[in-house]
Amino acid sequence: MGSAGISQRVISSWWTFGRLRAIASSKDGLAVMVIIDSIERYRANLQQQDNYRRKTHAERD
Repeated sequence: MGSAGISQRVISSWWTFGRLRAIASSKDGLAVMVIIDSIERYRANLQQQDNYRRKTHAERD
């Protein structure tokens, strides 16, 4: 479990860096932001579902 936490942290910091770079290098920063925003929302949604699944499994055990 420890290694998963580390990779999650690396991914999230890389994600922030990638987002800043995309805005800086894009001529149309707004379009990039909209795309990234929808990806972020999708990822957050997946994580929420995953947490919910884990919780229901824990309650069943």
